[in-house]
Amino acid sequence: MEESVKHNHLNQVITSLRTEMSEFGYQFEPPVNLHELDIYIDTVTDVPIHCLNYVRTNQEYRHFLSVMNGVEYNSFILYGMSDSIYTPCSELNIFDINKFNQNPPFEVDPHLIDKVEIARLPPGIYLYNPSTHKYEDRDAIGTEYIYKQFDTLADMLQAAIARVCKN
Repeated sequence: MEESVKHNHLNQVITSLRTEMSEFGYQFEPPVNLHELDIYIDTVTDVPIHCLNYVRTNQEYRHFLSVMNGVEYNSFILYGMSDSIYTPCSELNIFDINKFNQNPPFEVDPHLIDKVEIARLPPGIYLYNPSTHKYEDRDAIGTEYIYKQFDTLADMLQAAIARVCKN
């Protein structure tokens, strides 16, 4: 799918989400300055390389960040930068979540290795799998179970919003 088509689809999904969120008084994070983000990525050393590569190169995710820095809505979280450039740790930050997944206090989950956790909607998590270039909706406990795969961030976000809006 061409990048402009992906961005148009993503913009439609974001517009729908913003409308839904506005109706219930949810706040929006300001967009990320991508130039500042790139400078930060070049200096960070403690984030898993597959997560840095995703944020550095995935144009659809970068476009999302330039429009809306993460989402927290009705138990759905799509990780953004959440001011990680300025604060030491955030559970809404894609870098912090992925650092934790690769260095948990116990054992590393083998199903999360080399994947980028990008969102959470209980009882599941959403991952980007760099080896398949697909987004995956997985069980958060039994992470070996893949409920569904998506070709684009917009498709994944659209499915998550549909689940959230049903509740």
